[in-house]
Amino acid sequence: MLCERCQEREATCHTTTIVDGIKTSSHLCGDCFEESAPLESREAAAATRAAHCRYCGGQPCIGGADLLAMITGEPRMMFLCLSCSTEFYRFMQEQAQRLPQDSSRQEQLAAIPVLQDEVDRHMQQWVSRSGSP
Repeated sequence: MLCERCQEREATCHTTTIVDGIKTSSHLCGDCFEESAPLESREAAAATRAAHCRYCGGQPCIGGADLLAMITGEPRMMFLCLSCSTEFYRFMQEQAQRLPQDSSRQEQLAAIPVLQDEVDRHMQQWVSRSGSP
């Protein structure tokens, strides 16, 4: 199927949107898809293509918005390889259980940057010990 916009290249990006019950489909080549996307989407796509694991520099298997950074108000993307993501989420869960459950929301938000620093420090040490790619 040819791209419905340029009619020159093969359509490789197929999207379906449903708004208020009205279904709209689009079949575009990669170039036209990127050109038609909002600037934020183009920047996110470029970041994804150029991404490396945040901790070891390897090939990422997951990525997206860094949730801890979003909570603290500094939006950024985070990409992790399989090994680092497994250890990252294991350690994160362990540390999150130590956060004070009966404290105020303000105290909990104040604990997030400390948690983020602990996780980063742990991951850097873990990568240097494990010899991860």
